[in-house]
Formats: sequence, structure tokens, C-alpha cells
Amino acid sequence: MRLSLRSVAAALAVSLLAVAAFASGNEEPSSGPDKGASLMLPIKPFNQHIDEYCVVCKAGNDPLVLAFVTRNDDATKALLARLSDAYKKGKDMHLNVAIVIVGSGEQADGLRRWVVDHKLPVPAAVLPSDNKGLQPWKINPNVSNTVVFMREKKVQAVAVNLKADGLQGRLDDVCKP
Repeated sequence: MRLSLRSVAAALAVSLLAVAAFASGNEEPSSGPDKGASLMLPIKPFNQHIDEYCVVCKAGNDPLVLAFVTRNDDATKALLARLSDAYKKGKDMHLNVAIVIVGSGEQADGLRRWVVDHKLPVPAAVLPSDNKGLQPWKINPNVSNTVVFMREKKVQAVAVNLKADGLQGRLDDVCKP
């Protein structure tokens, strides 16, 4: 079997296009634990006068939304504000919400100040990206946010780079009885 130069060139072009499409980031970046995982996360909120506690344990079987955020930008602030509103409105559904600012430096410091300045009622903590407690959560520090939806101490869903306007449908799913 003899391949023509044109056939080899065409096959090479198709292969390069496939590699380029994969490498261009057309797929959502991976971040967060697997569905069904049961993990613990101790946090010490900087915006509340309480001791360190396990946020998953405290939520128990009730719905829990954990927002792991890395960027101090308008999209992140809008998401955190929307989560705060959902927390206030979701008390009758026993909705638990916590914010974990992942990283250090300017981005983390800016988000921390914003949470305090806006008096968010949601417990918020800062953990460096290399914190051993974060390892089982598989948080990718290169994404803007990883939002983990839990119920009965198990991961129900994970959203990466979630926008504020995409939150409500996810909340409805995790809060339904």
C-alpha cells in the first residue's frame, strides 16, 4: 500500500487541527471533587467571631454550597453577592454557604477586604493554594471559581467558572427535598 504525499499531508492537517482544538481550551477546565465524594473542610472564618470548624460537618444533611474563589474581579464579587443573598433567603431550606478564598497576595487580600467591607453574612476563610486540606477537593487555582454543591455530606454537582446568573438553577437542584 502506497500513500500519496497528498494523503499524508491531509492526515497530518486533520491531526494538527484536532490537537489545536483540544489545546485551545474549548473544554471547561477541570476543578473540584468527584460527584458523590464525601469530604471534610475545616475553616476559620475571618469575618465571624467563631472558632475553626468543619463546614461540611456543620451542614450535616442540609444543602451546602462551597465557593472556592481565586480572583478579585467583578464576576467573582457578583457571584459572592448572589450567594450571600441566596443564603439569607434560603434559611427556611437550611441552606449553608461558605466562601473559601484560595491563594495569597493581592487577589486574596482584595477579596478578603471586599467580603469584610460588604459585611457578607456567609462565613469566609482564606486558604493558600498549597493547603493540605484543599488537596482532596482538587481545586484548580487557575480557574476563577469552583462552586461545589453538596447535600447529605456528599458532592451533588460542581460548577467551574460559574457566573452569578447561573447560580439559581443549581441552588434549586441542591435545595429540593
